[in-house]
Amino acid sequence: MRRLVTALIPAVSVALTACVGTLPGSSPDESTDAAAAGSGGSTGGSTGGTGAATGGAGPAMGGAGGTPATREGELFVPGPGAPMNLAVDSTYLYWARQIPNDTGGFALMKAPLHGAGPPVRIAPLTTSGVWVAVEEPNVYFAQDGYAGQSSFIYQVGLNGVPAMIASEGMDRIAKFAVRHGTVYWADGWGNLKKAAAMAGATPTMLATGFGYPQSMTVDDRNVYWVSDGHIMKVGIAGGQSTELAYSSTGADSLAVDGSHLYWIRGNDNAVMQVGIDGGAVEAVNAPTNTDQYVSSVAIDASVLYWADSLGAVFARTPADGVRVVVPRGGAGPARGLVFDATDAYWIAGDQIYRAPK
Repeated sequence: MRRLVTALIPAVSVALTACVGTLPGSSPDESTDAAAAGSGGSTGGSTGGTGAATGGAGPAMGGAGGTPATREGELFVPGPGAPMNLAVDSTYLYWARQIPNDTGGFALMKAPLHGAGPPVRIAPLTTSGVWVAVEEPNVYFAQDGYAGQSSFIYQVGLNGVPAMIASEGMDRIAKFAVRHGTVYWADGWGNLKKAAAMAGATPTMLATGFGYPQSMTVDDRNVYWVSDGHIMKVGIAGGQSTELAYSSTGADSLAVDGSHLYWIRGNDNAVMQVGIDGGAVEAVNAPTNTDQYVSSVAIDASVLYWADSLGAVFARTPADGVRVVVPRGGAGPARGLVFDATDAYWIAGDQIYRAPK
């Protein structure tokens, strides 16, 4: 049951220049990252959410089995540097190191899924605030323009050299996704765009006029996003935007399967669903207590997963109902769920965990 889940994001053609280039000072770099693999450094401390971690290098990832399984799952990558999200393909897990450490700065990273081996630095980055996605054989990352930085989307191929796909200047790339050779993104000014996943492609506007996007996702038919509690969709070719649902308490963390769109409803720990063509809005799970909130939802084939603030991971199938994948532990809020054929991966604090699905 291992499967790819890409980082989440979101017909008038817009004049947006996308040029070919490389990051300043970047070059192919597949050397072992000593900061993540060193066994003598101190493990970085952690903060909640996407907050920073402090401290030096963490210990190496375990061998084929990693560290012993615990209630929080198996510790897969210690001290990855406060990644904002994860992406996975058939061979590697990917993330962006947001915190410089003793031997390296911001970096696009990967770790092998099978067998022993430390994390590897794919390419250097120039800033934090980086989201990642993958569609074999390429890896993609977006710098969101935080703190006055320009926003870019890059593709990294087998040669390890980042090539620019799109530039948004000071308009923050808030969310992005890659599907079937097309990159989709939403900026901080309420514009949803797409472009072919290649250098020099011309972006196309899909939707505009909404607020800052909290989450977005895409399937073969539509791009879905949420802004200020409005759960919206537009066809991948553009056209009229449609509101599928509204949550007065807010919504986040969209996921879609072949029939339904899912999200976290603000303030009450509910995972909600609505048909991708509209219909009744329903709660998938019932809130259990006020100290527990849902921190991430994701789809793997026909299975819906969600994770909560107490480190638990749950799965629901239409036939079997809800089961516990990882019981509540002490690792902190679990977020950024992704899947390969057999395992689930997630972030808790400044650690990356995995557990069998």
